[in-house]
Amino acid sequence: MEPLFVRFIPPMRALIVGALVAVLVGVCASGASRAQTRQIEETYRDFKLVGVVHPPDATFDIPHVTAEDAFILIKQAIDALYASSPFSKAEIAKLKKAGRVVIGYDPAFPKREMTKITAAVFLPDFYKEGGIGKDFVAVVSRYGAKWPARELAAVIAHELVGHGIQHLRGRLENVRNVDLECEAYLYEEKAFQDLGTAKHTAEMIQFRKALENHWCRDFRAWTRKHEPKKMALWDRLDPDVPEILKVYLRYIDALRKSGVAGKAVKAAKVAQERASQEKISGLAASNEPNDHFHLGMIHLRGLGPPENPKLAATWFEKAAIKGHPAAQDALATLYYRGLGVKKNYAQAARWYRPAAERGITNSQVVLGALLVKGRGVKKDLDEALAWFQKAADAGHEKAKKAVPAVQKMIAKRDGKNTG
Repeated sequence: MEPLFVRFIPPMRALIVGALVAVLVGVCASGASRAQTRQIEETYRDFKLVGVVHPPDATFDIPHVTAEDAFILIKQAIDALYASSPFSKAEIAKLKKAGRVVIGYDPAFPKREMTKITAAVFLPDFYKEGGIGKDFVAVVSRYGAKWPARELAAVIAHELVGHGIQHLRGRLENVRNVDLECEAYLYEEKAFQDLGTAKHTAEMIQFRKALENHWCRDFRAWTRKHEPKKMALWDRLDPDVPEILKVYLRYIDALRKSGVAGKAVKAAKVAQERASQEKISGLAASNEPNDHFHLGMIHLRGLGPPENPKLAATWFEKAAIKGHPAAQDALATLYYRGLGVKKNYAQAARWYRPAAERGITNSQVVLGALLVKGRGVKKDLDEALAWFQKAADAGHEKAKKAVPAVQKMIAKRDGKNTG
């Protein structure tokens, strides 16, 4: 039995996790009330925090915490990891130099689980908005948001340190999933050590068994055969993780040279491509706007098939016409950027407006910017201020900065003394 900790979703499998699409664009799963979800954002210690706020009547299999409370817990977990684990902190610093580190929270993720608990998941390259660099994205579930901060800190180490470093080094597509998990569990083990976690509890014993007998079983067998003296690194209550990771890199290189890893990864990709196509076919046959929205995101981000912004725009429009706010926001953004469609600020404003009215903060901010500049719409500073204020009240950082700037513009327009 696997321990009740975290699960990693490789890039090819990302499209299957429909709810996670919404964490990073502001709206979650289908349903009339869920379509009214909104997104809040905050920056903390150079981490970008993104939270999905569901309407009061939204229900899940367990009582969930609010996005605001989840942010408090996530901050406590980050503080605990930074205070106790210099090793993890130094590795995260490498990620921050390479790109943006994002921690999201959505109580709708995962839909439901019966035999295990997913506290968080690593979803690489999903939050990208063009430009250079990589993104390192972890999404905390409704379960993880109720864990003690120090336990969640170890999960963050697993996701952002373990899988994040793999993403940084370009190993996610070229290493077997079992070996990726072995490395991530080692990073989590190091965090547990640094955090002073008691090792004799039932959960920690289960964790150690899974680490050694399941995820790192092949690695340990290779070490026993090729570098037997290094097995002593494991023979203690707190394994010497930094030294074990050095051996692990030699193990991964040996698998690459032997072709074992390549064959396994190729077979997994073929199986996943088949499953991905079945998923895409099912979404395309659906009449649900939320399914069409997810299909648009799949084509936009290349989550399975190659990136195809033009096809993404087609599916976003189908969902947008039916009133799906996230699809309206996504379609507006394509028009705003000229991605997959001809750049058209008037069309962008047309679709940003209904999404903004439904509480999508990104739409509120961009619509406000269009109104300030008079792009695609008649210039209107008062309306722009109103939209920026709504987004600011929801926690949007850029909107908070825009509010005083637009207030000064209005004061200047009206001939008032701004001091």
